Amino acid sequence: RVEKVANVRGYEHYQAGPTAATGAMQPDVLDTSIWGSPERCLAQIRELREQTGLSHLLVSSLYGEMGFAEAERSLRLFASEVMPKINT
Repeated sequence: RVEKVANVRGYEHYQAGPTAATGAMQPDVLDTSIWGSPERCLAQIRELREQTGLSHLLVSSLYGEMGFAEAERSLRLFASEVMPKINT
């Protein structure tokens, strides 16, 4: 939820609620992103593929104040544990 990233620099706009320009509600980043353990990510991808016919996925592993080493570790984990299983 938004509370988990409330004090992380770069995520201030997620707390803002409706945008001034459109009045539309900003989506909760944790509800609209694929994140978590390899098993959770794989389940989220499979569910999204079943619901939408997903055929491509753009992956970003660097968020907020996360350091490069942590982002690289996350991306390597995704590559080794999730990607080989996506189509199985």
